[in-house]
Amino acid sequence: MSGRDKDIVWEHGENFYPGWRCKYCNTQKAGGGATRLKQHLAHRGAEVVHCRNVPPDVREYFQRDIEKARKATAERARERLRREKAAAEGNYPGDGADAGGGGGGGGILIRFTGIHCTYICTPVSDYEY
Repeated sequence: MSGRDKDIVWEHGENFYPGWRCKYCNTQKAGGGATRLKQHLAHRGAEVVHCRNVPPDVREYFQRDIEKARKATAERARERLRREKAAAEGNYPGDGADAGGGGGGGGILIRFTGIHCTYICTPVSDYEY
């Protein structure tokens, strides 16, 4: 079973590449996949015809599923922005004296901001040969 076939929505429609067919009304759509079928069953989405024959419990289930996915996406976006803001302000995990030089002066400080890596090098003056 491929990843494309694992979603529970395929119990309510036939999965064929590159689209689907609704089990309740036989509406066929080329493209869109599981998300588009969920929108069809849940009566959500502007780019899909809503199923007139879907049982109310199935419709409500996929309405909740779509809402849960929308909230998870929004939460990931908020978390990414929070991390980017913290990195820009220098308030990121592990922000201590030094991320790569180890304690005393004369090391290399490496800061990872999630997007960029900034190297701040300080000269080492006393080498022992």
